[in-house]
Amino acid sequence: MLGTFIYAAPEALAEAKAVTALADVYSLAMTAIFALSGSRLPPEILWNTSDFIQNLEVSVVLRRVLAKAVDRDLASRTSSIEKFCQALSDAMSSE
Repeated sequence: MLGTFIYAAPEALAEAKAVTALADVYSLAMTAIFALSGSRLPPEILWNTSDFIQNLEVSVVLRRVLAKAVDRDLASRTSSIEKFCQALSDAMSSE
């Protein structure tokens, strides 16, 4: 597996051969979190993603969008890049 582990979906770190497109949703969301935070993401984000998102200076709606996209439960994670991008756009427009 290639890439920066902070941006990699947990399932990709566990078993790279078993990943789906949901791993891309996770990685894109982590990239958005990086951009919104304005600084390098600390390694602790792997264990406290929710806490990190809650401390971002963005709207509650945007925090929810990000949290859903990085949900460790695959059934709860945003189901596609398209849906994540639309939700992200909608949340950013409402700020």
